[in-house]
Amino acid sequence: MSNTLSIRSIDDLAGLKRGNLASFLNDAAGTLKSLEGRIEEIANKRVDVQNKESRAKLWFMLFIIVPISALFIDFEEPNLTLYVFLFGAFLFAILFVAIVTISILRAGRKAKASHAKLDAVQAKVIQDFENELQSAESLIAVIPGKFLASYILEKFCEYLNDGEADGWKECIERFRRDEAEMRKQQRHIELMQNLDEIKRYTKSTARWAALMAWNTR
Repeated sequence: MSNTLSIRSIDDLAGLKRGNLASFLNDAAGTLKSLEGRIEEIANKRVDVQNKESRAKLWFMLFIIVPISALFIDFEEPNLTLYVFLFGAFLFAILFVAIVTISILRAGRKAKASHAKLDAVQAKVIQDFENELQSAESLIAVIPGKFLASYILEKFCEYLNDGEADGWKECIERFRRDEAEMRKQQRHIELMQNLDEIKRYTKSTARWAALMAWNTR
């Protein structure tokens, strides 16, 4: 991009015309989106590893709790056949517990190795991001940290392309207005939800009071 080499400070960024600024921010958003995509991929892989560990532990709890709890059931007419069945079921459960325990240990080792690999990849992504911020040719080094998110820069591009802003400062002002409006709407939604909860509680309390009054007649 022709304007990239001339941008060394926030003042240079603020001095760009609408078309050049939109092009610059679009390229910067692409750079950020690439880094964000790599981070999201790492996070998703961590969730997958944790889910596998959780499933293994769930099977363990299932095979150890259910059979043991069956031994404490108070049967009205216990007999030898029933006790033999329960004892066989318990031994069967012990076998499965052993198998599941081995599976958990294996899953734990695999999870530990997976987390170690993901830690290394994450460190590489963080280092790439830091290098990008320190590079003299970086598209994002001059952008203030509070605006270093692809969705924010894409929003700025929309303002510029739609003619709702002509420069960097106007983009910031418009974005802050939009954010304030979104927070206001969110607070209104939360307030209405709280009012609905209060109404439901009031109706429930009234019905309970009416029922109690009826029962005391």
